[in-house]
Amino acid sequence: MTSSLTEERSSTPLHVKIDQMLTEARVVLPGAQALFGFQLAIVMTQSFVQLSSASKIVHEASLFMVGLSVVLLIAPAPPITGLSTPARTRRTCTGSAAR
Repeated sequence: MTSSLTEERSSTPLHVKIDQMLTEARVVLPGAQALFGFQLAIVMTQSFVQLSSASKIVHEASLFMVGLSVVLLIAPAPPITGLSTPARTRRTCTGSAAR
């Protein structure tokens, strides 16, 4: 990794990184939901009934994993302790922004 790339990563503010991560999650979520929907629809087809039991187990495991990923993408992130809170958030939480 070059030093300029390392400097660029370290100079990115935390709020920008959080905004970028939220944007990525908004892009990934519809795709994961569509994949989950297609997997659910396959279970209701006649050809799924004809699959071997091993294939059904693999499909059920993948269905569970995609469902879990959708839930984790939708769920709010746990609070991270130990990080300094930006002044903007502190003012909003304490109500001192209008002062």
